[in-house]
Amino acid sequence: MRFLNFVKRHYKIFVVNFIVLGFIAFTLLAQFGVHVRVDKGVNLIPVEIDSSQSTKYIRMHSKSIFVTERYVYLRYENEAQKPFWAPVSVVFGRAGEDEIKARIQEGDVIKRNVFINTKTNEAIGVTRNGTSILALYYHNSKMFRYGILILIIVDIFIGLLIQVRKTKSKGK
Repeated sequence: MRFLNFVKRHYKIFVVNFIVLGFIAFTLLAQFGVHVRVDKGVNLIPVEIDSSQSTKYIRMHSKSIFVTERYVYLRYENEAQKPFWAPVSVVFGRAGEDEIKARIQEGDVIKRNVFINTKTNEAIGVTRNGTSILALYYHNSKMFRYGILILIIVDIFIGLLIQVRKTKSKGK
């Protein structure tokens, strides 16, 4: 009952949450599409690593910094699909640069789940364990991973501000 009263009084917070969640959902559907097939447990061979493929220029406090994301070029062991680039963090986790380069030189086979867009027949994401569309979103989209977390943190912060304001108004 208390929660429903809170919702009735502060419905604007929930409206903003639904708008943000709708934006996240629209962005994910635009990024990955809706026609997705999963190749489960595919043997992939890392071919090369490239740090310059996604270098972004960011301007912060009148200083310029470069944020570089590392990508690894993967090919199917049986050449069933075209080779593709995937984020190193998704494919190898927190492995170090030396370990990754050693695995590439040795030609190690990596078993991963590959998500394929059925319309374009291109790989759009890779996961270690998950085979659901939510696993694809979580492991291959920073917006989903951090957007939901930021939304929850902001809601908690706004709730605390409302409580502080309520206690201050009672004191006066």
